Amino acid sequence: MPFIFEGFAVWYNERMTCPKCGKELVPDALFCAFCGQAAPQVEPEDDRALTRPKTGRVIGGVAAGMSETFGIPVMWMRVLWVVLSIATVGLVAVLYLVLCFAIPEEK
Repeated sequence: MPFIFEGFAVWYNERMTCPKCGKELVPDALFCAFCGQAAPQVEPEDDRALTRPKTGRVIGGVAAGMSETFGIPVMWMRVLWVVLSIATVGLVAVLYLVLCFAIPEEK
């Protein structure tokens, strides 16, 4: 199973090979050292944009949208917002309100 790192594939328990000659490729190689064939490049599939979802929101959908974008549970994102709002005496709550207007709704 590949792990995406900066646009290149890093393989665990499996080695990348040249599609033309079958020789093993050096990690992050752009070309095969043996035949000159371009090495297959794996592009990240992560094209999530930060949006506020229409479902699953409590106040403005900022925490729900950020949790979807960053891949963490929405409960922990909401806890983080509350703790930071208390710790900064409400400044993060003001930031939340600004983000309600700055982050677009999903389509």
